[in-house]
Amino acid sequence: MQRVLRHCLRAALLAFLSLMAVAISPIGGIASAASPSTTCNSGEGGPYCYLVISAPESVPVGQPFTVKVTLFEYGFGDNPDIPLPKSDFCASKAVVTLSVNESPIDSAKASAGVATFSVSVPSGGSQFLQASVDQSEGTSNCGYFDDGFAQLEAVTILPAGQPIFPCPDNVSCLQTTSGTGSAATLFAETGSFVAAFEAPSTGNVCSNGPPLDKNGVLSFTYTPDLSLGASTKTVVLALSPYLVTKGIGLYNVCYSSPIPFTPLGGGPLVTLGYLPTCSKSVGPPCVLFKTSTQHNGAFFGIQVPPGDPKVYPE
Repeated sequence: MQRVLRHCLRAALLAFLSLMAVAISPIGGIASAASPSTTCNSGEGGPYCYLVISAPESVPVGQPFTVKVTLFEYGFGDNPDIPLPKSDFCASKAVVTLSVNESPIDSAKASAGVATFSVSVPSGGSQFLQASVDQSEGTSNCGYFDDGFAQLEAVTILPAGQPIFPCPDNVSCLQTTSGTGSAATLFAETGSFVAAFEAPSTGNVCSNGPPLDKNGVLSFTYTPDLSLGASTKTVVLALSPYLVTKGIGLYNVCYSSPIPFTPLGGGPLVTLGYLPTCSKSVGPPCVLFKTSTQHNGAFFGIQVPPGDPKVYPE
């Protein structure tokens, strides 16, 4: 009888412990889900993280371009700001919403600390981008993020069929067109550009004469980011098919600069002349490439040192 009683008591105790485990486990699960392990949601009084938007400075109207939003962690004391580590919970869980001119256009979950968007704008002029972390009900509770902001210019004067070189990712980039057959894409690792096409004038025309495009001389200035230092600039000139009247290899790039440079073929330094091809022994300013585009357009890539030159292919 006592053996049966002890057996019943043991069974009752095990049943009670099992019920306690079931009752406790949901509480623990909820606490874990509500407080994920993330730098951006730790402690009180944030924000501890913020968003950085990487986008071209200028884009053609109606053409898709890429926008990347990177999750950053604030540094404290002597520690610098750094991209959110890929191992952080929110690096692959945060839901980022991108808005253009205060209108939300898309949401994307971050992957390895970066949310990527494909964007196009329907009208020209200044466009304002804003990125924010979605904290609505049902998301991953990745809070304490400062919004990211950026501004770009949408180009409306891109004629039908005008080739334009795309802006590379994660650089400072500007695109502009003459409206009469020429276009340019200018980019550097840091800093910013101001650029425009103009009619040829005395002092910016090489020996073979002006460009076929009546407004085809590109003039530009570059402002470096003083905190990061100046970087070498790259300019890609594009000609519409009707301006391409000979083989791509027969074109030269006319360059005018207040800073003397080595011309095509070598010899004394000049301030106006044709650029040589870039090589191990020939640095900027020089021609990186010449290539045909689809439908017989043309691209001319040049590498440019500090200074504000004028340039055109002919």
